[in-house]
Amino acid sequence: MIQIKIIAIFVIPIMLFIWMIVNTVYLLKKMKNMIKEKNKDIKLIVRCEKCNNEHNATIDEFFSTHMLKTKSKTISANVGTLGVSRTYYNYLAKKFYCPICNKKTWSELKNYNELAIKNTKLIVPLILKYFAKLIIGGGVIFLVSKLFI
Repeated sequence: MIQIKIIAIFVIPIMLFIWMIVNTVYLLKKMKNMIKEKNKDIKLIVRCEKCNNEHNATIDEFFSTHMLKTKSKTISANVGTLGVSRTYYNYLAKKFYCPICNKKTWSELKNYNELAIKNTKLIVPLILKYFAKLIIGGGVIFLVSKLFI
C-alpha cells in the first residue's frame, strides 16, 4: 500500500504537467491557425529598413519567421467586460522579403497595433476555454488518482 502512494506522489504531478503542456501547445497552434484564417485577406504594411521602401506582406509571411525586434510598452485595453493588458509597439520589426533588395531584410510593421487589437478580441475566448480545460482536466486527473490511492 505504501508503494502505491509513493508511486502516486511522483506520477500525479507528472500527469498534471503533461496535461498542461499538451493543452498549451494545442492552444498556441489553434491561436496561430485562427489568426491566419481571420486575417488571410489583410495586407501588412511593412517598411524595409535597408532601402526604406514600403510594401505589403501577407500574414503567412509574418508567421514564416520567428526573429523579432521590438520597442514596446504595456497598456490596458478593455475587451468587452474584461480589462486586458496588452503591449503597444512603438516599433516592431521582423524579417520580410523586400522586392527592391531581393532578399529577406528587417522590415518594420506599420499597422501591427491595429491588427493586435482586432485579434485580441478573437483570442480572449480561447484563453478562457484553455483555463477551464486545465482546471477541469486537472480535477479529473486528481479525482481519478484519489480512487487508486
